[in-house]
Order: sequence, then C-alpha cells, then structure tokens
Amino acid sequence: MATLAPRTRPMKIMVLGLCRTGTMSMKTALESLGYNTYHMVTVFKYPDHAPKWVRLMKDKYEGDGKMLTREMFDDILGDFDALTDVPPASFVPELIAAYPEAKIILSKRNAESWVNSMMQTIYSSRTPNERLNLHPNLQLIDDYINLMFKHQCHDDFPRYGVQSFDEHCQLVRKHAPTENLLEFEAKDGWVPLCEFLGHKVPEGDYPRTNDWMSFRARLEMAGAEIESEAKGE
Repeated sequence: MATLAPRTRPMKIMVLGLCRTGTMSMKTALESLGYNTYHMVTVFKYPDHAPKWVRLMKDKYEGDGKMLTREMFDDILGDFDALTDVPPASFVPELIAAYPEAKIILSKRNAESWVNSMMQTIYSSRTPNERLNLHPNLQLIDDYINLMFKHQCHDDFPRYGVQSFDEHCQLVRKHAPTENLLEFEAKDGWVPLCEFLGHKVPEGDYPRTNDWMSFRARLEMAGAEIESEAKGE
C-alpha cells in the first residue's frame, strides 16, 4: 500500500460551496490574506491528484461503505490550510469530520443563475468538441466531473440542477456548526469575510475573478506545454 503524505500545516478554512459560486475569487481573496488555498485549478499542478479524487468519489458513492479518513484527505490537501471549489466540495460531511477545527464558509448564489452558469461552462465542456479545444489530458478530471454530475445531481443536471444546489447548501448547514459557519456571496465583499476570519479588512475591492475564464486559460496553457513536450521543444 502506498504511503500517504502527511499534513504539513493545520487546515484552517474550508469553503464548501459548489463551483461557480465565486470560488476563484475566494481563492484569490484567501491567498491575499495569507492562506495557501486549494482549488480545482490546483489539480493541474499535481497530476497525481485527479485519480486520487476519483478514487475518493468511487469509495464514497460506489464503494462498500469504506470510511474516508483524515489521512486520505491529508494525502492530497496536506500542504494547504484553506480550500475552495470542487473536488473538495463533493466531500462535505467527510471533510468537516476530518477537520473539525476548520472554519466553514458556504459560498453561494441564486440557484437558477447557478444552473445557467453551469450549463454554459462546466456542463457544456463535457462535449467532445469542447474538450478538444482545451486540455488534451482533460480525462484526468473528466472522470471526477462525470461522477459529480451522476451522484450529486441525480444523473440529470438540466432537470435537477436547482434541487441539487439547494440540497448541497442544506448539507453544509446540517454538518457545519452554526457558530463556525459563514454563508457568503461575492457581493458581500471583504467585511463579513474578514470579521469571520479575524483579519483586518484589506484596502481595495474584493476580488472579482471569472472562474471559468481562468480555468480555461489554465487548461489551454497546460495543453500547450504538453504539446510542446511531445514535440521535444
């Protein structure tokens, strides 16, 4: 059995709202406050992470009840003291149980607008033509994304998207202690976030980063690097 990597710093903040809820802006905000923050884009820096997330998804939803342990999450997240976005947001009860000392943030937005955003971005990116224009190794995370839609969205996102979003928010509220939970929308800005985390409010506006445009740019950059390596450049 492979040796699991240890945790090198305590987990302090877990933003457990779904993707397309301002998670890239949150990553930027947390990093400006000094936190090393995990996000889906981080997966492309660590090629071994995607299959580990897929394994965890299969253990959770398709396994024989195998318990997901803190050590399993440390193996992926051990160098990070904050996280946001998926894949972590697929493991709400498990992560809260693994890191009870961490503060919890539920990033959210209007459910209907979230579905529309997902349909135009992540859901549509699963079509073959769209994938060909992005990362040639998108299969690394494609398996996770398919499992997410299957198990968290009742295997029919266009029909059950709003319901799935509401269910996810209720799941976070159910498992996060009320005194340790902040419900947050990007429009709320720095003040409630910094008050919750005990930080002085920075100068300037709260970050406004387009998750999908940033994600696409990173995919295309990574794809160009792979193509260059294949040509021996």
